[in-house]
Amino acid sequence: MIASLIGEAQSVIRPQMPTLKSGTDLVALNVTALDPAGRAATGLGREDFTVFESDAEQPIALFSTVAEPVTWGLVLDRSGSMADMIGDLHQAALHAIAEGTAEDESFIVVFDQIPQLIREFESDRHRLATALLGLRAGGATALWDATAYALDHIRHGRHQRKVLVILTDGEDNRSGFAFREVIDFAEREEVLIYAVGMVEARGLLNRLRARPPWHRDLETLSSVTGARAHFPRNLEECRNAMKEIAREVAQQYTIGYYPRDLARDGQWRPLKVAVKPQPGRPAITARTRLGYYAPRPPE
Repeated sequence: MIASLIGEAQSVIRPQMPTLKSGTDLVALNVTALDPAGRAATGLGREDFTVFESDAEQPIALFSTVAEPVTWGLVLDRSGSMADMIGDLHQAALHAIAEGTAEDESFIVVFDQIPQLIREFESDRHRLATALLGLRAGGATALWDATAYALDHIRHGRHQRKVLVILTDGEDNRSGFAFREVIDFAEREEVLIYAVGMVEARGLLNRLRARPPWHRDLETLSSVTGARAHFPRNLEECRNAMKEIAREVAQQYTIGYYPRDLARDGQWRPLKVAVKPQPGRPAITARTRLGYYAPRPPE
């Protein structure tokens, strides 16, 4: 556990990395289906999907379109560069959880040079909003430490479906965790990570249409979990991004299978979900996490 990241502690305790318990455990996937315009493709059935593990097709054992309750985690930047809009942006982040079910629960982590849990698992959205009032911006940006802390904490949530939403406006400059370690952690968790990176609409990078390295890092972090990154340029675009995340999570498919490969070798197993083409229907793409690590043999 990494509770020492809360408060003034500077050391980082490494979280334990889980894998499947056995080769016969169900692999459950949250799948987003999108049409060519990037809109959610609804109304699909089990017969429309194909699941591949290590390029081998897997028989689908579970299929559901029911919107199950979600455990949400908001991970919000409060470093010095957020000073001008911290209150508005943090309240905008609440739109990601505002359209969920009454059974949803959420927690909030804010971070500067250290992460801080300011609201434990909570279903009352008014209390969640109140927890954000009066926060001040200052300090450095320990983005990867905050992400690792939130990934560890979300394990304690009640619901199987788990989603992290990370809001930041800059690159990490203080973490004890390296980016590669956080990616490894994310690959081993069944948690969707939606990263929202604020950009300055009139900044030099925008005019040159260049992507800074931290944008690519956020895209990588989201994509390995089956989610995606957003880069809004202002408060209104941030609100819209949060609402889009909420809609996407609500419209996902749950697909599960029992792996044909029962080897307990601890190896990475790449995953792919495809939507079968149909005459007269626009091509639909599917997005899910990129893979998982198989269980290791008993010691």
